[in-house]
Parts: sequence; structure tokens; C-alpha cells
Amino acid sequence: MATATTATTAPPPRRTTSPIWPLGIVAIAVGAILWPLGARYSLEGWIYTLNIMLGLVRLPVAIPMPTGWWWLLFAPLGLLYSTVEIKVPFGPPPSWSHLPSWGIAMLLLLLVHGTDIGSTFAGYLFPPAEAWAIHTWAAGDGRWALGLWSIVLTYLPERAFMQGLRWIGVRNGRTS
Repeated sequence: MATATTATTAPPPRRTTSPIWPLGIVAIAVGAILWPLGARYSLEGWIYTLNIMLGLVRLPVAIPMPTGWWWLLFAPLGLLYSTVEIKVPFGPPPSWSHLPSWGIAMLLLLLVHGTDIGSTFAGYLFPPAEAWAIHTWAAGDGRWALGLWSIVLTYLPERAFMQGLRWIGVRNGRTS
């Protein structure tokens, strides 16, 4: 006598929502507010530094600060920095160790991170009149506070934004 087998099918996976998704929204908002601020002062720092270098070689030219909508032309520079910092945060991935140019890759990463923090620091040296109170305090209270604030604004916006996406359930560009 043959026995009948019944096939059981698993129910389709349910889409789950993280219980901390409201924190995800807040983290995304923090990142979205702080990223343009950090990008602005990083760009200003680059311009200050380039103008100092031009002055050192006694070239009678100065790069003007962008105003108004001209800032948007420089957004790709900030996005490039952010992409590198998110993809390769503090060192090359282990898969790079076999490459003969591993040392060059490490040097490039140090340059990216160093120039981002350094340009943000330089941009904060001279706070504009509309600067936030924490910016004015950091610029006037000593270089340690300014350095710490530069590091925070270099890394916090991207990290907050990416963590916020994870908390609301977005992974690798797809919802979970």
C-alpha cells in the first residue's frame, strides 16, 4: 500500500520592520543636515589652502569662494570623498594585501582621509558670521576642539546616514 505524502510549503517570508526604524529616520536626518555643512567647510578649506600656497609662490591670483548656487558644482567632490570613506573606511580591505601596489593603495587612502579632515579643519579656522554656536566655540577655544569637530563632521554624517538606512530596513539598496 502506497502512502501519500503531503508537501508542505513554507509561507512566503514576511517583510519585517525594525522596531528602531524611528531612530533610522532621525539618523538619516542628522546625516542629511550635517553632510552639506561638512562638505561646505571642506571645500572652503581647500580654497583657503590653495590660496595660501599660491601666495607662498607669490602668484598674484586668488581663487574666489563660490557663492550661491555655485556650491552645487562642487558637490561631486564631497560625494567622491564620502564614497571612498564609506567603501574603504580606515584601510584597504584584506583582499588588497596580495597586490604589489598595496602600499600605494594605503598611501592613497591616507591621503583621502587626511585631506578631508585637514581641509575641513582649515575651512573651520575662520567661521563666517552665520556659523553655528558650536563652530564659533570650536574655532575660538583652541585647535583641539576644532580638530575634534572636524573629525566629527568628516565621518558622522556618512555613518549616521548609512546606519539610518540599515535601521529602517534598507540593505544594499534594497528593502529587507
